[in-house]
Amino acid sequence: MSEREAGAGANLLARMLGALGGGQARPPVEPLPTDPVITSRALNGLEPRLRKRSTVPVEHLLRAAVVTGRTPGEVAQRLLELGFRPAEAPADDAVRPGDRKLISVRHDGKPGWLPLGLRVQYHEVLAAASASGTTPAQAVDRFGELGYRVAPARFPAVLQPHDLVLVSRDLDGREPWLPLDGDVKVGHLSRAAVVTGEPPAELAHRLLELGYRVPAELPTDVVRPGDRTLLSRDLDGRPPWLRPTVQVDVERLLATAVATDSTPRRVAVRFGELGYQVTKAELPGIARPHDTLLLSRDLDGGQPQLTHGQRISSGHLLRAAVVTAQKPSEVAQRMVELGFRPEEAPADDAVRPGDRELISAGHDGNPPWLRTGQPLQLGAVLVAALATNTAPRQVADRLEQLGYEVPKTGIPEQVRTVDPVLLSRDLDGRVPWLRDDMAVPGRHLLRAAIVAERLTVREAAQRLRELGHRTAAGASLDEPVRPGDRQLISDSHDGKPPWLKPGSPVQLGWLLAAASATGTGPREAAARLKQLGYDVPESGLPERVDRSDLVLASRDLNGRRPWLAHTDLVKAGHLVRVAAVTGRGIEEIALRVAELGFRVAKVAATARVLPTDRQLLSERGDGAAPWLRPGSPVPLGRILSAALAAGATPREVALRLAELGHELPGTQLPPLVEPADLVLISRHADGAAPWLPIEDVVPARHLQQAALAADRSPETVVARLRQLGYTVD
Repeated sequence: MSEREAGAGANLLARMLGALGGGQARPPVEPLPTDPVITSRALNGLEPRLRKRSTVPVEHLLRAAVVTGRTPGEVAQRLLELGFRPAEAPADDAVRPGDRKLISVRHDGKPGWLPLGLRVQYHEVLAAASASGTTPAQAVDRFGELGYRVAPARFPAVLQPHDLVLVSRDLDGREPWLPLDGDVKVGHLSRAAVVTGEPPAELAHRLLELGYRVPAELPTDVVRPGDRTLLSRDLDGRPPWLRPTVQVDVERLLATAVATDSTPRRVAVRFGELGYQVTKAELPGIARPHDTLLLSRDLDGGQPQLTHGQRISSGHLLRAAVVTAQKPSEVAQRMVELGFRPEEAPADDAVRPGDRELISAGHDGNPPWLRTGQPLQLGAVLVAALATNTAPRQVADRLEQLGYEVPKTGIPEQVRTVDPVLLSRDLDGRVPWLRDDMAVPGRHLLRAAIVAERLTVREAAQRLRELGHRTAAGASLDEPVRPGDRQLISDSHDGKPPWLKPGSPVQLGWLLAAASATGTGPREAAARLKQLGYDVPESGLPERVDRSDLVLASRDLNGRRPWLAHTDLVKAGHLVRVAAVTGRGIEEIALRVAELGFRVAKVAATARVLPTDRQLLSERGDGAAPWLRPGSPVPLGRILSAALAAGATPREVALRLAELGHELPGTQLPPLVEPADLVLISRHADGAAPWLPIEDVVPARHLQQAALAADRSPETVVARLRQLGYTVD
């Protein structure tokens, strides 16, 4: 590999510094994000590792290049710098656009990679060939070049559009696959005919070509209207399809009959013809629209379902009458017809006008409905009382009549607006509620007084006692609420909900932001938060908040969450990014990060901020926020647009981004960027973000739009997109 190729990133650094009178920069010695990947045998960043005394084979260099988006030469050079003995690297063009999809477990180009220790099986080859746009034979050859062993098999010359669907058990083109040594059942052929729209005879012939044994007698019936709906899991005629291992129960038969305008018995027969096991239970003659609601425990048509034949409570009958706008006697009669044993139905006039609002979770008369599987807590009863403007005792009595289990004690004569807030663990008036047996600690009372504003700690404790909760021993009831407390515990530091939840540690960045918003010192803010029951950092708290603190403590350099964790090792890339964004020196930033209690990685002597780093790091390329997020791969379009703006190659830009701690897209970068490239890969064909994700298939409509916008032929557009690593529809 030439010196120019080995120092691609250094060339960019030298070029940019040269304009300012700088000299030649040495290659960085700072660890790169891809180092753990290229030094692990499975390319997943984990053990086992490569051995430094053994030669790293060409196949590993090639796979590592595929996974990291770097060239084989760059991988070899980096391994050499890390003390390994790489074999002579293959040419840079040895990596092909479809390789990443070929070796990924799901063949979608995303990490996890196929393990080397296992042979690539027949179906894996078919799936890989389909994803990478090759023939099975080409896929087999390419697997060998990448170091994989393929199990011997007779592969088809070319793949047909429905092959993967046809050989998958669930007709979704994915595992589990039909076993090659098993017999294909008639039901599978019938289902495949429904899904693909192809005649069973043609599908059987194709399965023979693919090496399967098919039944001697093929299904003769044609695909019927409604079959796709019947087979679809969600009864919408679209994938995912109902798995053939599922036993079709009464609930599924009724729902399918309603969806297909058929009868339950006809649906049962058709399921049997398609190879499913069907319940033997007695079925009603017709299905009604409300049947699926009646059969679900929570009257929402979903899970959990009532057990066929079980006894149905009068509360369920009454709730079902409310939800379906029927009489309780009509509901009871229908439950009998469906094979259930209802209790005596409530009187037909037992349904009251406000019942729908009472049992709806939002108390607006619309689903979802309050669930019946567990007791309602007092907070839920009081929320319902406030929403319906009804006395709490009346609400509790009515909910009990409707089949809910309600509290036996603590129900007040009148409800106050603040009651649900006091009873909620997070002071938001919603679940989770305080446990009934819980002694309320003083810190909850103090937080409640802060949130409720016109309530003292003692008054909060008194009201909770009236609601059945005792105060914890030793709780201080005379602690005053201080100015700024609401702002301090509000999640956005604006004195408004949502409030900081007490269950998780307070991160340093959040604490610094709170101190900045309230005009207090971080130590003072931490002391108050600790008094309020929050888990705050014990070290690294400065006397004051520096102007750059919020930026350097935030992962995305925006002064907001997500924040760096105190256990994180702050890498050099983050320091350089902060320096670029704030205009301060790297050493100054590193010193401040250490003062705040973070562990700081060693910074290479050559590390510096380049004049173009702000533009490179900004999402829009204008040197202003928002900044690229280090936790997500940099879009290919951002790399190409930055290269075009800087007069650099895409690979030089990518290497600089890697030095700054960013993850690169999983594709091989072109040697040069063409102005039309940005048009081709922009979602709206306008040369600007948002960019097409590299892992997505480019649809035909985009090809037409891009060809028109770039003044290129569709064939030229397709060819260039494939060169850039995209899969084209």
